[in-house]
Amino acid sequence: MLKTAKNPDSLPFEVFDQIRTNVFKDRSQFFKDLTTPFFGANRPGAQVSEGVRGSFWSQGMQASFKSVIDCIQAFSETDFTDDLTKFDVPTLILHGDDDQIVPIGASAMQAASHCRSYYNRECMPDVVGASGMRDRGWHVVDADCSEPRRTDVRSRVK
Repeated sequence: MLKTAKNPDSLPFEVFDQIRTNVFKDRSQFFKDLTTPFFGANRPGAQVSEGVRGSFWSQGMQASFKSVIDCIQAFSETDFTDDLTKFDVPTLILHGDDDQIVPIGASAMQAASHCRSYYNRECMPDVVGASGMRDRGWHVVDADCSEPRRTDVRSRVK
């Protein structure tokens, strides 16, 4: 997620530093505000209950300041690029195309591009996920790094 020489299309350090500042300033409000983009509550037609939002807030508030700050660092600065090139088993990456926290272009599509082959297709449009999040569509990326060819994940289901 962090903009680096190896990842020039991602977000600058200042974005994540602002997140840390908001946590220190008012952790409770930070977690309350985060529920809006996290669950897509700001999208037309979204139906996210106060119960779901309150549960998210409660879980966030149970975490220590240190664990929240460490999570932000891990979320933004961990680079799995070298690990992805070593995968030798079929790998399925699922990611919603309307993720407001972790954009698909900076995560799933980047991950797939580091494997020798991948399959990308849109499926299940307008699905409401198990957590109540609504995505405009889902992308399925099958990154089979052991075979230098495009594959269709459906061909592996027997």
